[in-house]
Amino acid sequence: MKKWMSLLLCLIVILSTLAGCSGDGESSGGGNSASGGTSQTGEESQASVPSGETKTITISVFDRGTTTEEFGSVTENRYVDWINETFGAPNNINVEFYAIPRSEEVNKLNALMASREAPDLVFTYTDSVYYNFAKQGGLAALDDAIANYGPNITANLAECLPYGQYEGVQYAVYAKRAARDITGHYIRKDWCDKLGIELRTDENGFYTMNIDELYDALVQFRDADVDQTGQQIFAMGMSGSGNQTRSVTGIRDAFMDAANITDEQIACEPEFLWAGVKEGFRWLNKCYNEGLMDPDYGTQADTTRKIEYVTANRTGYWTDDSWWQVNVGAGLEALHENNPDAEVVALKLENVYGEMMQQNYPPTAIICMVPVFSEVVNETVMYMDFLADYDNDKVLRYGFEGENYTLVDGIPTDINLDYQNLSDYALMYNGDPDETINNATVVASLPDFTKTIREQNLQIGIIGGYTPYPFGQEIVAQTNYQTDLDAKQAELYVNSIMASPDAFDSTWDSYVQEWLNIGGQEMIDEKKAVY
Repeated sequence: MKKWMSLLLCLIVILSTLAGCSGDGESSGGGNSASGGTSQTGEESQASVPSGETKTITISVFDRGTTTEEFGSVTENRYVDWINETFGAPNNINVEFYAIPRSEEVNKLNALMASREAPDLVFTYTDSVYYNFAKQGGLAALDDAIANYGPNITANLAECLPYGQYEGVQYAVYAKRAARDITGHYIRKDWCDKLGIELRTDENGFYTMNIDELYDALVQFRDADVDQTGQQIFAMGMSGSGNQTRSVTGIRDAFMDAANITDEQIACEPEFLWAGVKEGFRWLNKCYNEGLMDPDYGTQADTTRKIEYVTANRTGYWTDDSWWQVNVGAGLEALHENNPDAEVVALKLENVYGEMMQQNYPPTAIICMVPVFSEVVNETVMYMDFLADYDNDKVLRYGFEGENYTLVDGIPTDINLDYQNLSDYALMYNGDPDETINNATVVASLPDFTKTIREQNLQIGIIGGYTPYPFGQEIVAQTNYQTDLDAKQAELYVNSIMASPDAFDSTWDSYVQEWLNIGGQEMIDEKKAVY
């Protein structure tokens, strides 16, 4: 009897060992599965394919309410089918999509994570949301999965990967951003021509002014009413307090004294504490008090009045987003319809101290994560790697060649998308990963009146660019105080610009000190300790 029991126990051990060696055991989770290949972009894009039963992964996708009946829903359409045929079937993976209302991105994600019902791939545009999940242990570590199943991620998103590390662990993959420019300067060239104001061109053909030349032009704009509107001219366009940052960023940047701004300051301090910036706001204060901008701009909530003044020929210069009002049906097209002789051009405003500095976007965009409770971490990373392949991205950005677009000199043209937000599926890149192609397709989609403006701003806007520093962990004081600090910064900007000239210094210094006292100094100190 003992002999039979011994044989039975041996048989059980052998069967258990064989079951543990099956392919299914290495397909899921974040373990150290063997890597099978290192090819990228357009060839064999996956490492060794996990074997075993078919696994299902669920991927988040924005629902913007813009699909058509012909296209289908965001969860069921020809591109979802293409993904399953091209990626899913060869890898024994079924890909399903979970719709997230765009307007509910953060709230919906928080609710799904809290209930442990989130899809296997979730995303956010908000760093603090990511850091909070990572800090609370809500995300799967992706280091091993990327090493084993992410050759395209490793090769093509190398610049972005450090941003997805939290305390040294890769908990997220940040998408790569194509266009990095933020700020543009716009001026009415036809007004300059009629008033005899010279717009110099630099070696790249960009129209250029220094700050004194701009001031002189603004004074002439104010006094001339070039288009004979019969109304007061506000030479410099300003957005209301809710959007005013972009109305002052271009001037602020032009006064940055790069030689006296350290890398640590760029990483840890707000721009208004940097050398030279206070003088930029003094210049804006001078313009305000000399009637060069709308005296009531600070009481307005948004950009509505600014757009009205631009389209009604009452404003001749403004600084704002480098893509501000350039699209079909937007403000600059409306200006051209109202006044076909109006000519707006992009302007490069020279830095007061010589070396240009401009705020740029980081090389990152949407943040992709895998919840810690996902049972298909490797398969989800494989899907992200599929998206990081340039050829696959092209399909999910432009559709199918010959049907949705034609290639001319390697650039997609005559683009006719099945779904205007198709690129919501192209999660690894914000814009075409090829900068030349991205810029060309962006410009091609614009009205003729604004094509050159956007094309030049894409180039001007990255001269001397600086980007946020990736701390790789939560800055607690920033999480705690950011809302109040942003509000106080807005007060600093509008009140210092609208102060009387003799009260500028006291107003500026008072608001800066208040900003430091309500958590700003604590945030700076914490950042410096981490930096």
